[in-house]
Amino acid sequence: AWWLEDGAVHGPAAAVPLVLGMPGAVNEVNALFALVTAVQLGVSPIAAADAFRSVVDIDGRYGRRTLDGRSIRLLLSKNPASWQESVDIIEASSDALVFDITARGDMNARDTSFVWEAPLERLAGRSVIATGVRAHDIGLRLEMAGLEVTAIPDPFDAIRACPPGPVTVATNYPAFLELRDSLAREGRP
Repeated sequence: AWWLEDGAVHGPAAAVPLVLGMPGAVNEVNALFALVTAVQLGVSPIAAADAFRSVVDIDGRYGRRTLDGRSIRLLLSKNPASWQESVDIIEASSDALVFDITARGDMNARDTSFVWEAPLERLAGRSVIATGVRAHDIGLRLEMAGLEVTAIPDPFDAIRACPPGPVTVATNYPAFLELRDSLAREGRP
């Protein structure tokens, strides 16, 4: 009875415009489910949709942080499906681009083979910085996908190598946690 179409949630009674504070189709679908759930709990669809505008960050994902004149957005990808969503968001953006891959912890965290399943060819021709403990893994994959790759081992140095302005950092889970927490320790929300 509910669906997304043309930037709005359509339901039994009406269409409600959906303006989100976070990018990507995945967040539109999440908002659809949240809106329907809110309606089932007695919240008006308009009030629910209005509340979504103020959500700009989920545990460090999507929200902006600053570092030396750069507005950083962190994307977290844990599997091929989430890499697809990250590529969709990156493709729609003109931000400077950094891929931060770290492989520590259990076997799942150390396995970087998932980067070969990501549709990175859609980003061909863009310049990108590969960073993190496994920068060589993501750097090779990006190069094979047709991107212009520069490798800078330290994530902070990689971000600082981007021109001042917006930067998107696509990460796997261990890299995301390390960078999110490092930025917080540096006092950069």
